[in-house]
Formats: sequence, structure tokens, C-alpha cells
Amino acid sequence: MRVPVGKMLSRLASDWMTIALAMSIAITATIVMPTASAVAPIREADSDEQFTNQANNPTHWETGDAECVKFESDPNGGAWGTEWIANGNYSLVVIKSAQTNGIFNGAQAGERLGSPSFNGNNQRQGISHIIACYDLVCETIGDVSAPAINHTVVLFGGPGEDYVSTNHTFGNDGSAYVRGIAIDGTAQFHPTNSWSLNGGVNYITDGYTGARPNLNGGAQLLTDGTFPYSQQAWIAYAAALADAAEADPGAYPNINVYRTNGGSATLTNDGDNTNSDTQKLHVVVGTGTIHPTQGQNDKTDGAIIAPQAVLNIDRGNLGFIDGFVVAAQLTEVGAPTANNGLQIHGRVPNALVDIPGDETCVPPTTLPPTTTLPPTTTTVAPVEGYGSLEIECVVDNTYRGTVSVTAGDQVDDNGKFHWKVAVLGEGRLFDGRLDPLLSATYDRELSLTPGDTLFLAQKASVTGTEVRLA
Repeated sequence: MRVPVGKMLSRLASDWMTIALAMSIAITATIVMPTASAVAPIREADSDEQFTNQANNPTHWETGDAECVKFESDPNGGAWGTEWIANGNYSLVVIKSAQTNGIFNGAQAGERLGSPSFNGNNQRQGISHIIACYDLVCETIGDVSAPAINHTVVLFGGPGEDYVSTNHTFGNDGSAYVRGIAIDGTAQFHPTNSWSLNGGVNYITDGYTGARPNLNGGAQLLTDGTFPYSQQAWIAYAAALADAAEADPGAYPNINVYRTNGGSATLTNDGDNTNSDTQKLHVVVGTGTIHPTQGQNDKTDGAIIAPQAVLNIDRGNLGFIDGFVVAAQLTEVGAPTANNGLQIHGRVPNALVDIPGDETCVPPTTLPPTTTLPPTTTTVAPVEGYGSLEIECVVDNTYRGTVSVTAGDQVDDNGKFHWKVAVLGEGRLFDGRLDPLLSATYDRELSLTPGDTLFLAQKASVTGTEVRLA
């Protein structure tokens, strides 16, 4: 960009600029900047409000999954100016200037956000700090769904026979019950059983001994190795449900937890719960042996989840289980020889629920890095020996950097080189005096924006040294 320098500027000839010598010398300087599209317009705040001490705290602006940070200095580098280039995508940006908070909703990276306050001359005032809010990315980690249960007895197998019983009931009629058996292993039946399963499919992957059950009502029995359940899924579910119930018993009032660690445990008596709302769910974590409830009118009312343990039933103490059974193996001892054995009804308790995980929220991966662009330097040549003006700026749609003035050979009555730099339209003046014999330069940091025009003036003359940033 070619920039004209050398204009007569009578409006800057105030009490410190008495034009003694009108000069109209055309001087040019080249400003080298990264190629960019047209500069975007400054965006004004969507709304503003009076600043309060409470609003000075980032948490004041946090709503929902938003998290807010406060920038006391510009994360883009340099000093605050009268606008801010958003360094990332934010759900909310609050710019504090003077006693005003400017509120910007949905600011995008690269947007120019203007200071919300203006002085009496309608000039934008500087920014003091910024609060920026971004929506956290939240996900639920560790949630575990209850595996589907479609059979009264589900066994995953182990050493020896996996099912030994004179059981003659695998599920009751009604929507609250499941029916049938699924055994990933072997079964031993004593004596003949009759199953009426409304067309349900039963599974015994490794075959059975003893009398073949009578399959009534369209029931089927598959022994070809097909098995519809995952032991690992039930192990994971039992562990998660036990942890959740122990951490918050009030949220899981109908869960009884047992941690066998290879030993044995007896199920706690579970009352006379004849409906799914109040029915207990016994959850066993680990391997070992489980004994049903004792001395409770010959029954266990709850359902049992023990995917790694053996359920050992003494028919002298138990006549039926109202719930379902998920275990590694089921063995009945003391079984009668007649077909009046153990009943497992298959009621599904409402305590069989999904376990919600913990919600974890993190900043978005696009949370903006600050970018430092290479500096651009422009130098205005000396005017009739009156010194020169150099500006080093970082270009990111704003210009921030240092003004360096070099002394010339025109001095005031005290032998000093007197200079002034004015930013047109904002009334900002930067001035100083240099002794040409002692100091060659004077540096001053300032914040500039596109459209600013700088002038260098010495003593009583306007030399017209001009740099316009656009």
C-alpha cells in the first residue's frame, strides 16, 4: 500500500502548532502487511448494562454448560484498544469499558468487537477487561444399560453340570414375568419336566442328560451352541449397579448387594413382595456360592443377578423363587424324586434399571489459541531535517506496537528536538523532547486501529508527516 505523507494540517495547529512555515512536501512510505480481505466492520454490542462489582466475576455470567474466563490483558498480545478481535468462538463476550458492560452473544473468531462506551465527543473509549464464555462439551461417561432378560433362568456355565434340578416351572403367565431357560453349558433334569412357554425358544448349548422335557404350547429347545446372552455384559452391569446402590442407597432402595470374593453369602430375607414395584433385586459381585433366603415361608421373593457365582438351593428350605435367576450355575440339593420340584416364576422387578454415568464437561477442542503474527514496520522519511517516525505493528485487524521517533536537526530554544504524535479523531497525543546529542530515539507504546492517522510535528511547524493505517 502506498501512503501519502506531507499534508498541511491546520486543525492540529493549536496552541502548540503555530504555522511558521507552510510545507507541502510529498513523501511516501510503504507499509508491508499480510495480504487479507477487506477489514470487517466493528460489531457493536447486542446490549449493554451498567457495570457492577458482581459482574466483574466470570461466574456471574455462567449459565447452563457455559464456563467463563476473564482476560485482564489482551490474549492476542499488546495493550487493550477500543476494540477486540475475538480469538475464538464464544457463546458470550462481555467487554467492560468505563462503567459499561457491552454484551455480545455468539461471538465468532476474528470478529471485531467494539468498546461499548463513548466519551462526550462520541469517541469510543478504551477496554479495561473482557469476560468470554464458551459452552462446555458435555458427555455422560460410565452409563450402563440393563441387559435384556427374556428367560426365567440364565446360566453361563462352569465346571461340571451347570444345571441340576427337579424344577418344573420356568415362568408364570403375565407381562410381569419372563419364561424359559437359557444355559450356556449342560443340564441334568430329574425327573420329567413339562414346559408351556407360549412359543418361546430355550437354549442348552452343550446338551442335557435325564428325561427330555415336554415342550408344550409351541416351546422350542435349541442345543446347537446358539446362546443369546453375554456373561461379560451381566458382570459389568452387576458391578455398576452394586456400586451405584452402595454410593446412593436412597436412589436404589430395592437393591441388596453381596460381594462374595470367592466365598459364600446367604441372601437377605426380602419380605413378602408380590409386585414388581417393591420386589427386591439381589446383586452378587464376584465368584463364590450363593444360598437363597432362609426361613421365609419356603420362598425367595426377589430376583437374583450373580453372573459369576453358583446358586446352591436346598429344597428342604425353599419351594420357589418369585423372580428370575442369572448365575454361572444352579444346583439343587435334596431334590424330591417326584415331579413336584422347585418353581422359578420369573417376575422382573422394577429395580432392574439403567445406571446413569457421570457427566463430564470439558472446554471445546476449538478453544482458541492466541496467534502472534509477524510484525510489520513502516518508516516515514525525515522532513526537512525534522526527524522521522517509525511504527512497528502486529497486524491482526488491529495495530499494536511501538512508535519510535528519531531526532532531527531542528531544535527549540533549549536545544531540544521537540516532537508530538497525534492520533487523528481521538485526541490522543504522545509527545516528548530529545537531545540530539544524547539520544537518538524515543519509543512510545500505543494501541492503534485501522483508520488511525498519525502525525509527527516539531516545534512550531506542522511538517505533515502522515501515516494512515487502513
